[in-house]
Amino acid sequence: MTRIELDMTRKLTLLAVLLTAAMPLFAAQQRYVVTMKRGVATSHALRSMPADARVRTFANLSGFAATLTDAQAAELQRSGAVESVRPVVERTIDSMPASGPRPVQPTAQTYVEQYVPWGIPSVHAPEVWPVTRGEGVNVAVIDTGIDYRHPDLAGNYAGGVNFYDPGKEPLDDNKHGTHVSGTIGALDNGLGVVGVAPAVKLWAVKALGSDGKGTDETVAAGIDWVISKKHEIGGLWVINMSLGATEESLIERQACERAIADNVIVVAAAGNNATNAPHYPGSYEGVISISAIDDQGNRASFSNYGTNVAVSAPGVNVVSTLRTGTNTTADVQSGSSLIDGAGVGGSPFNEVNALLVDAGLGRPADLVGLNLHGKIALVERGEIPFREKARNAKEAGAVAVVIFNDELHTNDYPGWTMIFETCQNGVCEVDPAWKDYPFPLTVGIMRADGLRLRSTAVNAPVAVGYRAADYGPLNGTSMATPHATGVVALLLSLAPDLNPMQMRSILVQTATDLGPAGWDVQSAFGELNALAAAKWVKPSAFGLPPTQPVPPGRHRSVRP
Repeated sequence: MTRIELDMTRKLTLLAVLLTAAMPLFAAQQRYVVTMKRGVATSHALRSMPADARVRTFANLSGFAATLTDAQAAELQRSGAVESVRPVVERTIDSMPASGPRPVQPTAQTYVEQYVPWGIPSVHAPEVWPVTRGEGVNVAVIDTGIDYRHPDLAGNYAGGVNFYDPGKEPLDDNKHGTHVSGTIGALDNGLGVVGVAPAVKLWAVKALGSDGKGTDETVAAGIDWVISKKHEIGGLWVINMSLGATEESLIERQACERAIADNVIVVAAAGNNATNAPHYPGSYEGVISISAIDDQGNRASFSNYGTNVAVSAPGVNVVSTLRTGTNTTADVQSGSSLIDGAGVGGSPFNEVNALLVDAGLGRPADLVGLNLHGKIALVERGEIPFREKARNAKEAGAVAVVIFNDELHTNDYPGWTMIFETCQNGVCEVDPAWKDYPFPLTVGIMRADGLRLRSTAVNAPVAVGYRAADYGPLNGTSMATPHATGVVALLLSLAPDLNPMQMRSILVQTATDLGPAGWDVQSAFGELNALAAAKWVKPSAFGLPPTQPVPPGRHRSVRP
């Protein structure tokens, strides 16, 4: 041990004594991230940690995380061994429920046949598939986990780790990470959806919880794991981070820098605050930051923009994979019109195609003289409970029921149910008369849609469906980011020697302009173009002569 190291060790040993002595009984604790000064080993500071600090170390980063009191953190900061002692900062997913018109689908029978989400051809990914589908590229999705049981993801799932709840599997308990993963690499298997790079290897790095929240500590731990995994097994690696917040983090910045130095391409969301303010980790140097556009090429109203952004990608009404068995969807299709609905509690999953009959309020008197056998009853809400409407229609021969709202209850949809419990002395149970009643397929819709059906579709065929939904739309720069990650995977598969700065430069120089030529504040350098980029990095694969050499890389703040 050198004299300097010995002196440092003595100081830190004294610090450990001071930390323990200075801690008031039952003092409040919180989570801190500690970064070390250049040249000082993390192991020196770890000797001063209290026994209950729950220390998390990093294999490739100069720092650690620990649970400390404010006094302990302040004392540690004064030690001279560390650069920074800061409370952890929050990181959250950058997505929101889809709004506006429902994404076009081939039929009301949902995803029995493969559906190609609009963003996939928009970035020209299918035009690259004859040459590569991302084979040999590892994509680490730092997120809420991945539902690796999903039939569109299981074949590409390579493994993972859970830093949010260590010791547990990195199984998605939100839906966000699964949705992101589908856009990157859902299998081209003829079912469900297909991703930008359908042959990549997907790795689940769970850094966020079921509420979509984590911290810079868990994100940095995820990046650190990817670096170690690359050292362990080699190969080509891309990180997708559809998450972030406005507050910067030294440990997270350091993690991104180390990953980029190891030729890991890091792609992150620009944020959903509709501002040009920085959003981290997307705004760190060398990270490829992605904003969101809609299917008309306009910047999404929620998307961040400005000099922090590299390129834009589809981020509105993006359909992708969702956690299996936890989501449902319902709809009514009349001609070419597809109406969103919601299954009424107690209804079975089913798909029914039949003639629609106006059954009024669904009372017995409303059904007199109607021929409902083998047909679908259209019923207005009111006067009697949903369960009686459905029972009356079924006993009159109806095979399905569509209930639309009345004028008094416009804000309580969805959430309707035919299953009610009564409680007495703390014991709740379903009315025995209804407990095992075999309700027909019953779907609720909004009043305006019901009135439209009543005026245009009565005595005409309609299709009613209520089913488990392993797919669905979301909005956000979270959804734009995996489009870029998928394109990066395609390019890496074609040109494995590309470094992160080269990759960013290629993406911006081959992007499709969406506004003025070159960079503009709303769409940065334009929309990702996988085909143009692929032709640039490997023209021979497309039967083209050599073109300009791959650029050495461009600093993120430089505009053409």
